[in-house]
Amino acid sequence: MARKDADFEEQDLAFENLKELEAETMAKDDEDFETLRGEHIPLADNFTCRKVTGITEAKVQDALRQQDMWKIPEVIRGEVYRRLQSRAKTHILTVFREKAKLFNEQATKRQIGQWEHDEIVLKQQKVIGMTTTGFSKYRGLLAALQPRVILIEEAAETLEAPITVACLPSLEHLILVGDHKQLRPHCHVKAHEDSPFFLNVSLFERLVNNNVEYNTLAKQRRMIPEIRRILYPIYGELIQDHASVRDPERRPDVPGMGGVNSFFFTHQWPEQRDDQMSSVNPDEAEMIMGFVEYLMVNGVQARDITILTFYNGQRKRILSLVRDNQRSERNIFRDGLPTIVTVDSYQGEENKVVILSLVRSNNHGKIGFLSIDNRVCVALSRAQCGFYIFGNAMLLYNEKYKTWLDVINIMAGKKRKSERPKHEPSRLNDKLPILCKDHDRQNLIGEAADWQTLSSNGGCDLKCDGTLACGHECVLNCHPYDHDTITCHQPCGKKLPCSHSTCEGDCGMICVCKICNKGRGLGRITDVSHGDQAVDGDGRLSRTTSETSSSWHSFAVEEPGRYATAAAALPSSRRGSPQKQSPAKSEPKATKENLLVDFADDGTSQVLGGRSVPGSTVKGAAGGGGYKVPATRVKSGHSSEKSLLDEESDG
Repeated sequence: MARKDADFEEQDLAFENLKELEAETMAKDDEDFETLRGEHIPLADNFTCRKVTGITEAKVQDALRQQDMWKIPEVIRGEVYRRLQSRAKTHILTVFREKAKLFNEQATKRQIGQWEHDEIVLKQQKVIGMTTTGFSKYRGLLAALQPRVILIEEAAETLEAPITVACLPSLEHLILVGDHKQLRPHCHVKAHEDSPFFLNVSLFERLVNNNVEYNTLAKQRRMIPEIRRILYPIYGELIQDHASVRDPERRPDVPGMGGVNSFFFTHQWPEQRDDQMSSVNPDEAEMIMGFVEYLMVNGVQARDITILTFYNGQRKRILSLVRDNQRSERNIFRDGLPTIVTVDSYQGEENKVVILSLVRSNNHGKIGFLSIDNRVCVALSRAQCGFYIFGNAMLLYNEKYKTWLDVINIMAGKKRKSERPKHEPSRLNDKLPILCKDHDRQNLIGEAADWQTLSSNGGCDLKCDGTLACGHECVLNCHPYDHDTITCHQPCGKKLPCSHSTCEGDCGMICVCKICNKGRGLGRITDVSHGDQAVDGDGRLSRTTSETSSSWHSFAVEEPGRYATAAAALPSSRRGSPQKQSPAKSEPKATKENLLVDFADDGTSQVLGGRSVPGSTVKGAAGGGGYKVPATRVKSGHSSEKSLLDEESDG
């Protein structure tokens, strides 16, 4: 059973390494002049004949003397074909070797010429950067530069062979920078790692293990002290906190967590295997997804969240949940996605909030990758402000896994003799504590279903009791976001500008006068009477103004026809010449206040009245005839103006 579990772990790691190699292979080298280009003919025995026994060389030679190939006996045709094929290859091979030799000579000359040109440019530079693979490829060019100092970053994750290549004759000082307690290098051949070859042990780690003198950077500028203390089982008292990580302005508390900036949520939800035989824990993934949603509702940006996992199967599971959320109506990832990667892909990276998914949860005591201290070190040291672990603590609390045993003791609040910083309370439980900042009320989340009552609002289960921008009381449960983002659905009840009645619609909608709408027959007669709030395309109040160009073009096309129809239905005494009638007689009192508002591109609106005097001309989008109306300029808020917004009829 143990051997089978180990095979699954190796397969998952091999799959990850294969993906990384494929990504590297896709990258093109701009200076890959050694690659042959053009048409090519494969020299392969993809089509040939079987060897026939009993056919002597003399018979084949006699058959080849035939001028008519059809006269060759069918029984020896296969052997004749094989002989011709062999002779053709011999001839082609001779010519090909001459061409290949010429090509190699020309490629070498071109490379020398290119390096001579590059040498002049590179000698003028103080610092030259490259990968260890690039160093091996261009070692001749770099040797000509005669560098005296070479610095290798992440040396603890670099194989010994590339570092040996970097030891040029001119080298005086070789600087290796890395952390041998983090990830080791990987060999292309898995059998070369560990006993008996140990090629996955870097030169950096080998020197440290042999007590060669080295210096250690003890000041850390990443993690807050509450997170840094978790690394005590790995680094001991070696690490010290820089003053910047103690500054609340640079390292603020995680919103919505009430100062709980690190926590180990333990559970016993069983693990599973996916199609690639990688470990996956669906319940844990859903719990993490709910937590991410809660953090984002409370103001944490998606780019500030990283979800780490030891298994590629769990990474794909969480990505699937993210895509499901994007396709739903409550998509919270409109402004970006969190980083979701495996631990091996995140060395050297960091983020403000890191969520670690341990995945493993079984009755066999198997923890797979979690038993490798180098990976555990990387996973525990990526967070700046908040670090949250989700996994089965009971499975890890075992003398066989010393690192995890000490980590769990620290998270559980076990005090050390020389605690630095001061002793923290327990940060381990099977319920995740979250805090409502408005009511100072703590909620405990024990499973993914518990997020359903909180994620949409992000507060607690109490009523908000706040006041909306319109003056109505907020009827939602507690929420951390501002009230000006909420659309009010309570009855409006405000007095209409036309004085006919009060608005009977929702407060968040544009006010509509049913009497004016019925009498005029030109569509809805409306007025924005909610202060300076903007209106969206559905007539709802929103935080930002939406574009309604399509509905306005439709209005511009159809309104002249509707106006002409309405004018034709009026009594003949009211259809006379505008110059011969007084404005008071030509318009009834009920329609005096009827106005049309034309929103301009500059944010103002042009009020178009029903009286026919010289003014603006409104034309259809197709260039049809227009009608003259007086023009007045008003602000688009319309809060203090007694004007009505006549929108396109809904049908």
